This record gives sequence, structure tokens and C-alpha cells, in this order.
Amino acid sequence: MSNIIGAGVSVNGIVANDARFTFNAAAGITNADIGKAVMIDPSGQTQVKLATMGAAVFGRLLRVEQRIAEGITVCTVDTEGGLQFPVQSGVTITPSQILVGEDSAGAGYVKGVTTPVAGARFNVVTEVGTDYSGNGFAVALLH
Repeated sequence: MSNIIGAGVSVNGIVANDARFTFNAAAGITNADIGKAVMIDPSGQTQVKLATMGAAVFGRLLRVEQRIAEGITVCTVDTEGGLQFPVQSGVTITPSQILVGEDSAGAGYVKGVTTPVAGARFNVVTEVGTDYSGNGFAVALLH
């Protein structure tokens, strides 16, 4: 997939539709969290939560569904592709780094590290930038 003419190429937004999976969502996950990094939540079966400080990034939150009659929240997670993740102001990430959770509060932001963490899948930063609103982002190729 190429970008604007003269801007080179990008993997941003290239997803593997067969790598989208439904998980139970940890308490507190809402539609406002769509696009954030998630990790496997060890406190529940087939459950994800927003990535916390230093945690292995499992994927990006795509959809959230409140199943009121069942009393649960489920979500769809992109687990492969060129996925864009939010970066907090002041955090510097460079291509070739590995993404991990950045916020100790578990807000789903990411940072880059050079040493793999336990549970990490193949994920490497391919590009970084700023969106139209001035928010930083990192694109990582997850596989």
C-alpha cells in the first residue's frame, strides 16, 4: 500500500482480516479505547485488557460490544498487520524497536524497546508520526 505520491510506502492500515478475533474484555474497556494496544489479561479466560507498562503488545482494539443481556463486554482485536498505536506526548519511538505497553495506568499507549519481553510476539516498529490532531503514533508490523 503506498501513501501520497512522493511520500514512499507504508504498511499502516494493512490488516489480516483472518487475524481478527473476539475476546472477553476486561472491566472498564469502552468504545473510547478503540485503537489502543491490548495485552492478554491473565485474570480471565480468553480476556484482554489495555496494555500496561512494559507488557507485551498482543494486538489493537478494533471493536467493543456491550452484551447487556449476558452481563459481559466482548471486543474484536486485530492481531496481525501494519497496525497503528497511540503514543503519549514526550515518548520517542524509532523504527526497528519492539512495542510494549507504556502507561503504568494501563491506558493502552505504547513505547519502543530494543530487548524482547516475555510473551512478546513478532512486532517491530516500521514508522512513526503525528496525526492531523497532533497526536503521536507508531505503526508496528505484528505477526
